[in-house]
Amino acid sequence: MTLKLRCVDVSCIPVKIEEYFIEFLNVENTSGLSLFNELCAALDSLGLDIDNIRGQGYDNGSNMRGKHQDVQKRLLDINLRAFYMSCGSHCLNLVIFDMANSCVKAKSFFGARQCIEALLKAVDVTDDARLSRDTRLLATHELSSFKFLLSLIILYDILYNINSEMMHIDVAVKQLKGLVSFLKITGKKDFHLL
Repeated sequence: MTLKLRCVDVSCIPVKIEEYFIEFLNVENTSGLSLFNELCAALDSLGLDIDNIRGQGYDNGSNMRGKHQDVQKRLLDINLRAFYMSCGSHCLNLVIFDMANSCVKAKSFFGARQCIEALLKAVDVTDDARLSRDTRLLATHELSSFKFLLSLIILYDILYNINSEMMHIDVAVKQLKGLVSFLKITGKKDFHLL
């Protein structure tokens, strides 16, 4: 389990949000109770007070975000101000992974078109004007842009070549070094697509 802390620095204007990687936690048992106990032990060892937590964010694993017996609920039982919010980065990662996965199955990039169509349908069913506007802009401008579609094609090639359900960090590092070497060999030293 990865432990990261986000802090709000209110001493400067504008207010800054800073994120710090703390450590990797070795967990033997991935039940909500076991993960919660690991989290509490890590906070205690760092001298951090659980009552100072104002938010919690996890991946979409039910053992983390579950509302009944899992980490989110257990932390809220101790500290009502530790509001839960799903990790936006993880959600985006899941969307991109699903798009790439649908492309592999369809052997094409129709997954992007289907995602855009789904977003446009969501625009029609929401009563929230801001959400509707943001979703329409995402579908018609961001996801339809040449830069995004080209990035998706490149990302597809990368993910297709390193796709593994049991990817280890050393294997990922080796794959990334290979990618950097490939880009250098092909003369793309100043490759700035994203």
